[in-house]
Amino acid sequence: MTLFETPWDFDHKKVFNNKIIEYSDVQEIVQGGPEIGKLSIDNKTFEEKLFGGPCLNHGEFIYLPVYLRKFLNRGFQLCRINLFSRKLDILTSFEDLIYLDRIENNKIYYYIALEKNKLKLVHY
Repeated sequence: MTLFETPWDFDHKKVFNNKIIEYSDVQEIVQGGPEIGKLSIDNKTFEEKLFGGPCLNHGEFIYLPVYLRKFLNRGFQLCRINLFSRKLDILTSFEDLIYLDRIENNKIYYYIALEKNKLKLVHY
């Protein structure tokens, strides 16, 4: 178990609300870059999407970056997934990096820079 998780070093398997959350086929986007992989909840994989980490849990939801490729760009959006229905909601606009920090008072705090000097938040 990783005590201090980062987008480059996070646990690939966790259990929240008796649901097994697991990343597979994990790889770096570029050498030294964030890791992304396929995500499954109780062995049911989200096809055609790749996710970064680490994920955070609050109630029946997990929060994590989903990796996107757009026309000439690539990056992340913060998403929320219901552990029971598997419904995925996008919560933020496109960012080069989403480095999740914490959930507090109905807000998710995350950094958009490796140096952790650009903090953002979103209400959920």
